[in-house]
Amino acid sequence: MSKSLFYAKNDYFCSRFQHLRMTPDQTTTSAFEPIRLRLRENRSVRLTVRSDGMRPFLQKDRDAVVLSPVPADFAFRKGDVVALAHTDGFRLLRVMQAQGKELWLKEDAQEKIEKISAPEIEAWVSCLQCANGRRIRSRSALWKFRSLRSRLFR
Repeated sequence: MSKSLFYAKNDYFCSRFQHLRMTPDQTTTSAFEPIRLRLRENRSVRLTVRSDGMRPFLQKDRDAVVLSPVPADFAFRKGDVVALAHTDGFRLLRVMQAQGKELWLKEDAQEKIEKISAPEIEAWVSCLQCANGRRIRSRSALWKFRSLRSRLFR
């Protein structure tokens, strides 16, 4: 089963104007601690997609996403993409339905829907950066169009 994971090993990620290079000898767990720390400090992190779980919306090794901390009063909507902590990094899932603090999530490439509570979410995808450098903000018309197109033509 494919998981939407991000691997920070040998990858660049940034938080606003700061860049950090992960060395190959770091373990996966320790590699993600700086990312989690930045999210806890209310700073965004840019990571490259390293899995096919959100295909065709996000392409492995082509697209990058900006993970942003979830504000306490944030209202999730259908179509938002969120990041959950996973043993190998972060797992991306799309919000299929939201009722209060209850969310129903699924990967675009899978059919299984998972029910979780909002406090379990580490971050949400606030922006997508395509291979051509174009940035697409979440909840924008282009984001919605690309999401719909990926669900129809997968």
